[in-house]
Amino acid sequence: TNTGLLMVSTMALLLPAALDASDAAQSEASMLSFSRFTAILLLLVYGLLLYFQIKTHRHLVEGEEDDDDEEEETILTLKEAIIWLAIDTVLISVFSELLVGSVEGSAEAWGIPKVFIGMVVIPIVGNAAEHASAVLVAMKGKVELALGIAIGSAVQIALLGVPIAVVCAWMMNKPLSLDFHVFETASVLSSTLAVGFLVSDGEANYLKGAMLVVAYIIVSAGFFVHKDDEGL
Repeated sequence: TNTGLLMVSTMALLLPAALDASDAAQSEASMLSFSRFTAILLLLVYGLLLYFQIKTHRHLVEGEEDDDDEEEETILTLKEAIIWLAIDTVLISVFSELLVGSVEGSAEAWGIPKVFIGMVVIPIVGNAAEHASAVLVAMKGKVELALGIAIGSAVQIALLGVPIAVVCAWMMNKPLSLDFHVFETASVLSSTLAVGFLVSDGEANYLKGAMLVVAYIIVSAGFFVHKDDEGL
């Protein structure tokens, strides 16, 4: 399911980039209209995903509980969880603003492209806890859960984060489209295909891990030599 959702979201990014590259006469207004229409569809798909996971097919997400598993102790009540979630959201917003503001200075000081920091460095640091969780559960033999953690985050960004950004920019009358240019979109497409093919059988071994690591290094190297756009 997750790989299928990634393919749908990748298609939503691929078509605007291909349209822009193949049609030089394509107007900005038509590209924005297409991107906003696509963003709304992606949000609808995300809503269906939530309904699928919470309502109709909840058993697939929860899995079968072992009889030997002990009942987990409740740490936070629903009210406490909502309060802490709100506090974390505010803190993350503040820290993200500071982080984005420091990217340009860091790129100039280190002599590396800003896009490399945004696409490689920041995701590694920002998702460190998530990466650690995926590795820990994989070491316990829970491969499906590890894949769910790793791919689930990408699904949320593709189906919720990116479309929300486009819709919010639309509400603020800002021209933000889904055209991420050819190289960036090709990187997303190749990564999605690599992950989809390698995890399709639900099994894991060191060779598949090595191939995924090599694929990640290739993409990272591409962004390292990529020149920043003038608008960045």
